[in-house]
Amino acid sequence: MISCVGTAPTKEVHLIDSLNQVAYSYRYKDLDSSCHAATQAYGKVNLYSQGKAEASNNLGFCAFMRMDFEKAEKFHKDVYSLTKNELELLVADIGLMKIYQRTAMNKEFYDYRNSALRRMKRIDEDNKLFVDKHERLRLNYARSEFYIVSAVYYYYLQQRPEAVASINEIYPQEELAADTNQLLYYHYIKGSAALCDGETADERRLREFDELYTTWKMASRGGYLYFEGKGVEGLAKMINFAEAYKERGRAKLLNGDKDGSVEDMKRSLELNPKDEASLNGEFKNLGPKQEALPGIF
Repeated sequence: MISCVGTAPTKEVHLIDSLNQVAYSYRYKDLDSSCHAATQAYGKVNLYSQGKAEASNNLGFCAFMRMDFEKAEKFHKDVYSLTKNELELLVADIGLMKIYQRTAMNKEFYDYRNSALRRMKRIDEDNKLFVDKHERLRLNYARSEFYIVSAVYYYYLQQRPEAVASINEIYPQEELAADTNQLLYYHYIKGSAALCDGETADERRLREFDELYTTWKMASRGGYLYFEGKGVEGLAKMINFAEAYKERGRAKLLNGDKDGSVEDMKRSLELNPKDEASLNGEFKNLGPKQEALPGIF
């Protein structure tokens, strides 16, 4: 039985796709497992060149995470000789953007960014080509990765408006609902790079804290060790915001927003459990309708 992907047998396609999916799903959970699966996918290919290209991109990611930029560059550049598939070539472009952003090679960064933009335009013009579920997920990954990498680049150039505009091109509830890896990456970059909007500086800081809190909570529940650590690291730098949540919660309570107050008080308590008595006091001081925070005390 032959698949629709060139002349590769269906059995081979399914095997390589499965290994590549394992490599992708473990990239922020266990990098060694991700690397192992990608290496297996790369080595087991006989005719499925598109699957080998995806494996090469996955290996490039692993090398990048280990800060072996030379090897990462090689794996991503190998993709151009392995396939003519625009989607995997786009992922390779973006992988090289990440490398050149990290190594401060500005000309090369823009060369591959412009190449990625041209590919995305061609893909958008003929979007019906990618109807398979795996390809749609891969396309959403590539698109979100492009805008996150661009935002990080502008952030390091201290071009905040451009960085915010780039990150705001992503619609997480639509594009990233089925991709926890990218959803975590999105929340983490918004929080750690201070790319949140707000009417005041304090409001922006609280939203940045929310993004890092979301990163940590989601990562710790799902076993995404990389982002669990990054989330904790980011929160540690903003730990004084336990008091800020408490004060905002108190203001909301006084203004009649009890539900909003409870959420802020819960956040404050999770950050500073020793403050339990004080938080209960905020509710008791309001008179006869005293009530502890539900689900906590």
